[in-house]
Amino acid sequence: MTSEKIKALRKIIEDRLSWDIVSQENQHNNNQKTQSSPIFILSPPRSGSTLLRVMLAGSLELFAPPELELLSFQNLQTRQTALSIRHEFVLEGLIQAVMTLKKCSVAEAKLIIQDHEKMATSTQEFYAQLQAWCKNQRLVDKSVHYALSPTILQRAEHYFDDALYVHLTRHPYATINSIEKLQIEQVLFGAVSHFTSRELAEYAWLLSHENILDFLQTVSPSRHYHVRFEELVKQPERVLKGLCTFLGITFKKEMLEPYKEKSQRMTDIIPGSKNTMVGDPYFHQHHAIDAQMAEEWKKDFTATTLSEQSQEIAKRLAYWDACDTQQNDSLIPQSNLTQSQQLIWLSLQSLPVEDAAIFDNIHTFKIPVAISTAHFK
Repeated sequence: MTSEKIKALRKIIEDRLSWDIVSQENQHNNNQKTQSSPIFILSPPRSGSTLLRVMLAGSLELFAPPELELLSFQNLQTRQTALSIRHEFVLEGLIQAVMTLKKCSVAEAKLIIQDHEKMATSTQEFYAQLQAWCKNQRLVDKSVHYALSPTILQRAEHYFDDALYVHLTRHPYATINSIEKLQIEQVLFGAVSHFTSRELAEYAWLLSHENILDFLQTVSPSRHYHVRFEELVKQPERVLKGLCTFLGITFKKEMLEPYKEKSQRMTDIIPGSKNTMVGDPYFHQHHAIDAQMAEEWKKDFTATTLSEQSQEIAKRLAYWDACDTQQNDSLIPQSNLTQSQQLIWLSLQSLPVEDAAIFDNIHTFKIPVAISTAHFK
């Protein structure tokens, strides 16, 4: 039954995307790839992508605006039509980006965008225009709807020569809890019957990561990087330094202060808007990066058993405590580790050895043979 529901949900997503595909005669056919390639943050909703975006906005080498929602559409005319009906507030992300790049007012930014909408400027062409306005900065695109569709993800490779991808993951229960709280599943899928809100929240996590993982298998490993939200908030400097090395930029301490410089980092509200900031509506409830955000979901969330499909993805992403404990037992040889220590060991399998020296105990453990002694201090 679960497989059938997931298949049905994929069809719903395809149907919602189908009317965004313009006719061939209106398309700006451009088979040449754009040389200046963006950095894409790929994740389901409620995975911490706003925090990561704003941290990256602390670098003078990057331009990291709120949700652009460009890649979801083939041209700006279709984008405006679709988002005006579905998610009008998301239109403000691009407005804010143009205001910042062109140093202009809301009205002037809207006129610039409207001109491109009237001309049905292709998405690829407008990306090139944005990058030209960015000058020496590299564009970062953080739009959570991209991950719901393999077609949208593939456009990035079709449009750009050397796009970089940051795969952001968060514990499935944390994401599910947050999606349910904000009722984002209705925004993602519309009014769908025969699904509970919990199912839709889980499948949003599942489908997004399935699509991302499948897509990244077609991309050179040198062009994608994995960031875990839990590590980002617990060890932000270490994680950001690793990410900056991947992106080829210099780490700056200012990147660790995402709640400063609201206007520069585009976490404020555009003048005249009745909406909250585009992105995380809870963002300004914090004043600094808080390690407790990694476990905050546990306070008021009742865990349910994930579908087999979700558990498989959770294993691939090393969220072992979201999996059936009986499955975990089969993964570890006989040992005298406690259950918590077993989960730590399982998680270590996805970490570089130099980042995983976390055991500090004089007790002699009978450990699985696969574990490295480098994990012990």
